[in-house]
Amino acid sequence: MQVSVVVQKMNGTGFCAKTISPPLLSVIGPTRDAALATLRDQLTEQFAEQEFVSLEVPVRSETQWQPTPKPTLQNESHPWAACAGMFKDDPDYAEVIEHMKTYREQRNRELDALVD
Repeated sequence: MQVSVVVQKMNGTGFCAKTISPPLLSVIGPTRDAALATLRDQLTEQFAEQEFVSLEVPVRSETQWQPTPKPTLQNESHPWAACAGMFKDDPDYAEVIEHMKTYREQRNRELDALVD
């Protein structure tokens, strides 16, 4: 069985090999060949417990298809509407948002360093 794989060199720490279709797996190895071998082993292990089949699925004709109407806020309230603005007077809200922003920027830098 052929499986499409993306191999990416990682900032001097080795290689990352990822499948691009189910099952979605990702491994890291010191060399390209080691990463691919580890990925092959994991796929082999997973496929040993699986069976691949094709199913015939009936498709509705265009005349049978009816779009689902979108809910409107005039007719029904949005499930999250009660939560809107609940922190507007909270004195700690701006600080919490700033911490979240700082943390996300830090994590993004860490992840970028792994793939460069």
